[in-house]
Amino acid sequence: MRGLIITATVTTPVVSGIARPNLASLLAWANAGVAGAPSVSDRVIVVDIPLAVLWRDADGKPLWAGTDIYPAGEPVRGREYLHKRYPAHRANLGRKMKINTAAGQFKEQRRPVLTLSARHWVCACIATDVDQVAALLKDVRSIGPKGAAGYGAVHEWRIEEADISAEFVLRRRAVPVASGLSDGEVAPNRAWVPPYWHSPWWDDCHEGQSCF
Repeated sequence: MRGLIITATVTTPVVSGIARPNLASLLAWANAGVAGAPSVSDRVIVVDIPLAVLWRDADGKPLWAGTDIYPAGEPVRGREYLHKRYPAHRANLGRKMKINTAAGQFKEQRRPVLTLSARHWVCACIATDVDQVAALLKDVRSIGPKGAAGYGAVHEWRIEEADISAEFVLRRRAVPVASGLSDGEVAPNRAWVPPYWHSPWWDDCHEGQSCF
């Protein structure tokens, strides 16, 4: 087991969601691609990643020893807009059929998103295989939501060994109340095990501290 401090150099703003991005979630996404694991919601599985396990729930789901990913220093907060427009390659069809872009299926949208801008984002973990962590991170090109739209683009990852304890990790990630490993304010219905989008696995959790 080795403690690691991992730093991402990010070149575009990161979309600010309900919860911070988590290292375990990124590693599970990358390893699912390597293993060819299914991504559809009715076939969700736990994907093994090269991190220590701090606890398992009654169903065997692991609490991975990886922290949330924090901006290094005070980030610049902003607001940007995501746009959804009628596809240009179907423009001829739109003119012939008088497609309504003001309402309905093809309505054009302009949706605001909150963003955080910081050059470096940092996280920590207790790794069981440092080389595998590094290999998986090479496939992670963004952090946070809306990566396909260009947000949270990662230029490079830097990995350094450090003295990281389980307590250090637990203070910097969501920890299920049922584990008894943490205390403090309880946040209802929070993601704590990848895949984070799979809401049936959410649970009441103690949230991580606000800064790294």
